[in-house]
Amino acid sequence: MKPTLTLAVLLALAACGDLTERQRLDAAQAALQRQDRAAAVVELKALLQLVPGQGEGRLLLGRALLEGGDAAGAEVELQRALDAGQSLEQVGPLLARSWAAMGKGDALVARFEMAALNSAVSDAEVQTLVAAALLQSGQPDRAEAAIARALKRVPRHAAAQLEAVRLQAQRGDPASALSAVNALLETNPAFAHAWMLKGDLLYRAEGGDV
Repeated sequence: MKPTLTLAVLLALAACGDLTERQRLDAAQAALQRQDRAAAVVELKALLQLVPGQGEGRLLLGRALLEGGDAAGAEVELQRALDAGQSLEQVGPLLARSWAAMGKGDALVARFEMAALNSAVSDAEVQTLVAAALLQSGQPDRAEAAIARALKRVPRHAAAQLEAVRLQAQRGDPASALSAVNALLETNPAFAHAWMLKGDLLYRAEGGDV
C-alpha cells in the first residue's frame, strides 16, 4: 500500500472511532513526546476533520509539522490556532521559529520585537530569533536591544549569547568575538552553531572571506 493511501486509511479509521477530543489530544501529545510525529499528525488531522475549530489541536499540529521540517505547513496551522483562540503566549515561540525557518524576518520582527511573553524561557527564545533577524537585515542596534532583553530574562541563554558574538563580529571586533565564542563553548561544548561560528571567525582571522 502506498504511503499516501496508508495515511488516508489511517485517517478514515481514526475519524470513525469514538474517542473524545481530549483523548485524541492526549494521544497526539503522547506521540509527540515519544517523537512519533506521524502518529501525532494522524490523530490531530482526524480530530480536526471532526472539529475544525479545535485550537489546541491546531497548535499541536503546527508543532508536529514544525518539528518535522514543514515550516510552511506549521505556519498555517499556528495562525489557525491563534484564530481559534489560542494565546500568543502558547503559539508565539512556535510561530517565531516557523518564520525564522522560512526566512520571514520582517514578519518575525514586526510581530515579536515588542511582544513580552510571560514565560522567561519562551520570551528569551523569541527575542533571540528577533535579534538574529535584525542582524541579518543590518540593524545591529535593534539587534543588541533584543539580545539584552533575552539575556535579562535568561542570563545564560546560549543562543542569545551566540547572537551577541555575531554582533561583536559584525561590528568589526573579531578578536573579542572569538574570545566570547570560546567562553560560550566552555559551558556549552555540544553547541553546534557555536562551533560553526568559531570556524567562521578563525577562517576570517586567517584572511578568508566569510
